[in-house]
Amino acid sequence: MMATMRKIPIPEENRKKSEKLFEGKENGIDIKPVKEKDVKKEKTQEEIHDGSKEISEKKYPQDTVKKRSYKSAEEYALMLVSSHTYTERALFLKIKSKKVYSDKETQKAIDYVKRFGYINDRRLAQDSVERLAAKCYGRIKICRYLAAKGIPEEIIEELDFSGTDFISYCKKLLHRYRGKPDEKIMRALLNAGYTYDEISQAKKASYE
Repeated sequence: MMATMRKIPIPEENRKKSEKLFEGKENGIDIKPVKEKDVKKEKTQEEIHDGSKEISEKKYPQDTVKKRSYKSAEEYALMLVSSHTYTERALFLKIKSKKVYSDKETQKAIDYVKRFGYINDRRLAQDSVERLAAKCYGRIKICRYLAAKGIPEEIIEELDFSGTDFISYCKKLLHRYRGKPDEKIMRALLNAGYTYDEISQAKKASYE
């Protein structure tokens, strides 16, 4: 018995079948082409695991996640004092404003930078005296200014003003108000932190 030989389709039949396949029809069944939106939908479903949808890395890159910039309060404190001069009180408030570190961590960071000499309220206050006097700040205004910046009262009381010529600076400010009513000049000099005695001496020196 001879085996039944499978009919080999002629080239023309193969061509027509191929055309039907690519047109979306084969043996009467519609074959819909895969659309791009269906692929996207399928990918979205793949992102769902255990009932929770994962955020796509392409939509939310990993580098956009906010991370803690500094590992410790000490590192943050060092960064601050390397670019700006702080009093101990001002640095404490600055670190706390980060709303990351506890009071204990903050104080530990303060003590850490103090050991390296980055914070020295006494030295800072004394160095500020001449600088502020050059702005025509009198002794009283300098003390008020330093207190507002967080310098402790005991340090302010021990400041050395012996090397500052307040009479000269008062005289300089007096010249700025020349021609103004005496009452206005006196008020401006008192607000600048000069004493009545310093103002009197400055007036006397300006007439000489």
